[in-house]
Amino acid sequence: MTTREPEDLRRTQRRGRIVIVTMIVGFLAVCAVLGIFLWQREQDEARLAELTAPGLRSVGVPELPQEIHDLTALDSNRGLVATYVDGDGAAVPELRLLNLRVGADPDLCELLGTVEPDLADGCTSSGDHLSASANGPETLLFAEGVVRDSTLVVLVAHPATYSDERLRTFVDTAELMSVRDLAASIN
Repeated sequence: MTTREPEDLRRTQRRGRIVIVTMIVGFLAVCAVLGIFLWQREQDEARLAELTAPGLRSVGVPELPQEIHDLTALDSNRGLVATYVDGDGAAVPELRLLNLRVGADPDLCELLGTVEPDLADGCTSSGDHLSASANGPETLLFAEGVVRDSTLVVLVAHPATYSDERLRTFVDTAELMSVRDLAASIN
């Protein structure tokens, strides 16, 4: 046996250990990535289940210059509310989109009043359309809405942001889509 053989044997053992450690680290990395992916998917499915709980067949989404920031289910499964951000990413709290589940022969103003109590007194409805305003000392809002596909689509805004005529145009031309598609477009 020459002096090189033990040295070669040690190198071979060292390489073998490096290969084994590399395989174990690679396996653990793959498991971690897969775990994160499955956890994220579970979170997304839970969020979608929460958003579809109100049972809306479709939701109306107007084409506004602002982007939808968040979509939330309302209490008692009444529907969904979407909040907006401006071009700089700042929240626009006085601008929101409501999609409310409508039953047979609904009182649209009463339905809006359960979600937006400030707008209940200044609400009028005619057929499938609704107009509301709140002109109090603390609240100044306009709301326009229309029933489409068993959903009351209401856009609420401050008069400085949008006039009632402009709100009506946006609501009347709102695109209908599934809750799943809307949620996917926000993420």
